[in-house]
Amino acid sequence: MTKNEKKVREYINKWKPKLFLDGYIFHIEIKDDNEDGDYAEVKVNAMYREATFTFFKCLFKKTDDVIEETVLHEMIHIITDPVKEIWHKMANGTLITHGQSKEKCEYMTSWITQILLARK
Repeated sequence: MTKNEKKVREYINKWKPKLFLDGYIFHIEIKDDNEDGDYAEVKVNAMYREATFTFFKCLFKKTDDVIEETVLHEMIHIITDPVKEIWHKMANGTLITHGQSKEKCEYMTSWITQILLARK
């Protein structure tokens, strides 16, 4: 495990219990910078509770605070992913029922509620 992978793993381990992501399996990839200048991206497989993070090398030239914020940002995408999935389906012409939309919104809202209640 490289120094950068170790740092990312430490931040994941710090935040996963606070975000109720303990049951997730996290994969980490570090790649050369992409054309968009992104620091990171995540692919979520909610069915199998897995997330694959890709961190681009430009991130590790930043401060530890920026690295931690980026890791946290990508982890929050796991929570918001079900709603993104609905938006993508609608954008591609798939008919989404009110019930399907409500289910995904309630899922995300309940998750965020649990996080905030745990902070009390």
